[in-house]
Amino acid sequence: MAGNDRVVFLPYTTNQLRAIIEQRLHSVPAAITQTDTLASSSSSTTWKLFDDDAILYAAKKIAAASGDARRALNLCRYEREGARGRGFVECAAD
Repeated sequence: MAGNDRVVFLPYTTNQLRAIIEQRLHSVPAAITQTDTLASSSSSTTWKLFDDDAILYAAKKIAAASGDARRALNLCRYEREGARGRGFVECAAD
């Protein structure tokens, strides 16, 4: 193989991207919480970090656009960082 040869990868399918995202999400906390600082008691609500339907939606959109797993993972990373920026804190799922 010469130095100018390219290796072309086929785009990932929706199911492949969903599996890649789910596998990668096993290494991050499964939920987020936000403490209500305005209430007299420190109550908090917990949400799942990535809903199964959201993962499927992201996988479908990326598969239709490019099939690039890096784009799918970057999208999830961007959303995770956005949640932190809005005051959410990652926690273990109940």
